[in-house]
Amino acid sequence: MMTRLQITVWILAFASAGCGSVFGPESVATSFQTQCPSGLAQIQLADGFSRVLCGCQGVTDGQATIPPAILNCTINAGEKVWFRFEGALGSHWIVSSGTPSFPSSVVVDPEVFPVPPVHAVTFTAPGTYSFHDGITPSIQGTITVL
Repeated sequence: MMTRLQITVWILAFASAGCGSVFGPESVATSFQTQCPSGLAQIQLADGFSRVLCGCQGVTDGQATIPPAILNCTINAGEKVWFRFEGALGSHWIVSSGTPSFPSSVVVDPEVFPVPPVHAVTFTAPGTYSFHDGITPSIQGTITVL
């Protein structure tokens, strides 16, 4: 008997055959993901890549980062970052690494969380905050707070 994950993989493989990747970095972000109000930046964490959705200074909205490249986001002190978990196949876990640091997220499993959750962090102190995905450590990034 096939597991739920195996069935999902087959459906995704069939749906994407000949059409490119359904969930890859070239997929189009929806408008609510690319329009940030003032004081908010959004970063997508997905299967095999990360992407700035909106709100990071000096970065084109929708810009994907594929490891070993490191995602960079610059914001002002007092602004918030939403880490959006939107992987379809793998779990993700934002882990703050180094000093200064911020609260890490819980592990997000797409089978447990059918609606992609958000890990919201407000950065109040200037500095460079490093993070990585605790499940896929090659996905890394920095938040530079001015």
